[in-house]
Amino acid sequence: MTERVLRRKVRHRLVAIPHAQKLIGNVVANCRYHGIRRHCYYQWRRRYEELGEEGLRENSSVHLSSPNQTSADVVGKNVYSRSHCHFGPRKMSMYLKRYPDVTISPSGIWLILNKPGMCRLSSSQH
Repeated sequence: MTERVLRRKVRHRLVAIPHAQKLIGNVVANCRYHGIRRHCYYQWRRRYEELGEEGLRENSSVHLSSPNQTSADVVGKNVYSRSHCHFGPRKMSMYLKRYPDVTISPSGIWLILNKPGMCRLSSSQH
């Protein structure tokens, strides 16, 4: 988002918080008036009290870590076996069972291959 859009969102949130506290006194009516959920209002108010105006800026919802992510080593083995040996997901799953501590389902292999666009073999590679 552009900086202009972010500033507009902060201004909207700055209007909604004191409006409920001083003018209306009713959080539900305020949320209906501004078209927001109560959960959002309370979250904005808490962040505003803790961080001030900077707390009302848009936060990224992307997780910083993914504990169940497939390791880069296994992904590399999948990509290599697909590009050099032209294995399908079932055959790759059986191939990877030879390695200790590597168990991945054929559907998991298909998801890994789908990201770099290697999910389908061309007709000349069958």
